[in-house]
This record gives sequence, C-alpha cells and structure tokens, in this order.
Amino acid sequence: MTIKNLFLAFALLAILLTGCVEPQAPEIRKFSASNENPSIGESIIVQVEAAGNEPEKIVLDAAGIQEVNCTTAPCKANFKVIFPEKGAYKIKATAFFRNAPAILQSKTIYVLDTSKTCIDGTAFGSCSASQPYYCSEGKLIEKCSVCGCRQDFICEGDSCSVEAKPLVIENASFNPRFAAPNSDIQVELILKNESNAVIHKGAVYKAGLVISGNNQFSTSRVFSLDQDLNAGSTILKNFMISKPLLDSGTFDLNAAIFANGTLLHSFLRPAALTIRVDSNPPAPPLLLSASRGANNEVSIHWQANTEPDIMHYKLYRSISSSPVFISYSFDISIDGNKSSVIVPVNAGQHYFVLTAVDYFGNESGFSNVVSVSLE
Repeated sequence: MTIKNLFLAFALLAILLTGCVEPQAPEIRKFSASNENPSIGESIIVQVEAAGNEPEKIVLDAAGIQEVNCTTAPCKANFKVIFPEKGAYKIKATAFFRNAPAILQSKTIYVLDTSKTCIDGTAFGSCSASQPYYCSEGKLIEKCSVCGCRQDFICEGDSCSVEAKPLVIENASFNPRFAAPNSDIQVELILKNESNAVIHKGAVYKAGLVISGNNQFSTSRVFSLDQDLNAGSTILKNFMISKPLLDSGTFDLNAAIFANGTLLHSFLRPAALTIRVDSNPPAPPLLLSASRGANNEVSIHWQANTEPDIMHYKLYRSISSSPVFISYSFDISIDGNKSSVIVPVNAGQHYFVLTAVDYFGNESGFSNVVSVSLE
C-alpha cells in the first residue's frame, strides 16, 4: 500500500469513527431536597442537575417559580424554598435544552405543622405581632412587604421608616444676624407640624438654605426628628454653616423644607444677615442700680444699649470704687434682659461696672459705677 493510500485509509477511518459518536441525550441527573419533611416556614435546598448537549435553563416550580440559566454542561442549580403552610406539595423541576425536548421530574414534599418558633413565640414562616418582623427559621427579620408596618410608618425595601408628614417653616433667621467675613454662621429654623397626627421620632427631612446678596451661597442638610412632634407643635433646628465665602453686605435667607424629594414649604427673610468688618466698640452702657436681696444676692439693673449688634454685657466687680482695679469678670447674655442676679463671695462693700460687647468682639468702655453693701 502506498503512502497516499495509507493516508486516505486513516482519514476514512476517522470519518467513520466520528459518525459513530452519538450526542449525549438530555436528562435530569439529580433532583433532591435537603429535607422532604420540613416544618412550616423552614427553608430547604432543592438541588437539580441537568446533563446533555446544550442545556439552556433549569426551572423549579415549588411554592413559586425560580429559574437558573445554564452556562456549562452539566448544569447545576440550588434553589432555596420555604413552604408557608402545612400539607403535601408536589414540586417540579424542568430542564430545557436548545435542540431537544424539555425534561420534567417531580417529587412530593410533606410540610409538617411543628412548634418551631422565634424568640417572641412567633411560629416559623409567620408575622410577629411587632410589625414588620417575620419569623424566618428562628430569626426575626424585617419584612414589611409581607407583614406591613404600624400606623404612621411606611414600607421601604422591607424595612419600615417613619412617615414624614407635612412640616412648615414658621420662622427662619440667623443667630447672630451679624458676622465678620469668613466666620461661621448659624441658621435657626422653627418648624411646625401641620398635620393632624403625631410625627414620630426618626422622620427624615431635608432643609435647603440659600443665602443671597451681592454673592450667593447654598447648601442642604438632611436631618431626622429626635423626638415625637405632636400636631400643631413646633421644634427648633439649628444648622451651623462653616465659613461661607460671602462678601461684606446684607443678605437674604431663603429656606425650604423637603420630604421624599417633595417641597413641603419655603420661607424668605429679607436682610436677615449683615456681614462686615467692624472694629468700632459700642457705647458704654448705663448702670442704673445695684441692690441687696436675700442671702446676699445682688440684683444689677442697667439700661440696654441701642446698637442692634450688641451680643452681651460683661459685668466687673471690685472692692475699690475705682473701676480700674478688676477682681474678676463674667458675661451676662443680653437676650433682651436689663437685669441680672449675682451672688458675691463675701460681705463688705462691692463696686460694679458694666461693658457692652458686640458680635464682632468689640468691647465698650466701662459704664458708671454702682455699689452695694453686703453683711
């Protein structure tokens, strides 16, 4: 036999052998359950394996439809199944192939009514009396899609969150309303519950703040209520803004309140903030009197300064009539008050002077002197 004939013989043999190989027939090679007698609410794993040429997907019909797409052969899938009630369940596994009929197998699972419960006594596969919790194999999990939420709460992603009922802005202001350039400023919002029900602690809102004048600054702050807010009640929220880049001038405040992306209310306060460079001290205040009360308490009375940017007063005390000698000092918040009660440390003659301090840190000269004798 020539070499050419030998080569042709081998080629013919290869063709004949290849033609004799049959494609692997489709089949479900494995169909099993980790527990064929589970309790109500107890999960089981159903394993399915499909073999054959070009498996496409495996579909399981067991307390609902689940499917897995195949990428390799054999194709393997693990399905987690929970049965909500006792009884006999016929589960079916179907394997689909691209060039062959689908293959179906079935088996029966008997679900038992046993006394398995979570820590609060809720049976497996049942909703707890405490919404939105659901007893899943001994663990209480949030599942408001099945168990719902209690009143005034809404279901979001199987967790309950407090319903953000309508709030309005009763007032918006700066505290203080005077500031030096490049200093921190604080915005105060007074918010009122406009609904006819309680807004519960944890309700989430967003405050939008725009400060506008010769230039503009805007920011937003997300916050949640830290206490229940009854219908018609108000709450104060403070927002510190760190060094906004605002030039000297007068600025308006526009505040808005949002919930779940919806505008609830807005509020505009014109000329709410004055920013300037100020090194001029206030005028000295006028002390009116100092009088002794019970237990050597001393009441100090003064006439309030007329400047609008007064922040507080400082009271100084001495045992000398000369206000140049200062024994110690302390601040008295202005808050619209024109008097304060103090407790000296010892008996004898005490002399007092007062100064005024503005929001820019400028302190006035000393007031006139008043005195009081203590026993």
